[in-house]
Amino acid sequence: MKSSQWFVLSIMFWILMGWFIFIDSTFNCDMFSLEERSLSQADIWCVVNSEIYDPFIYLFFALGITCSICGGLELFFEFKEKKKK
Repeated sequence: MKSSQWFVLSIMFWILMGWFIFIDSTFNCDMFSLEERSLSQADIWCVVNSEIYDPFIYLFFALGITCSICGGLELFFEFKEKKKK
């Protein structure tokens, strides 16, 4: 692949990671208040929905880093080949 393609993939993964962080932060869970109360079904639903996006955030972070490194290596090897000629 060309280095520009790696960087486009990297940018897309970073955008997806930001989108999932935004979705994850939209759930306003007030579970950890100081009031003594029992958990309701809405509290449990809120926690389950907010925790379901965490693996995607970590996955897109790792894929973004990997694509950035691959794009950098591709640029390095392209520059090295041009320098030989």
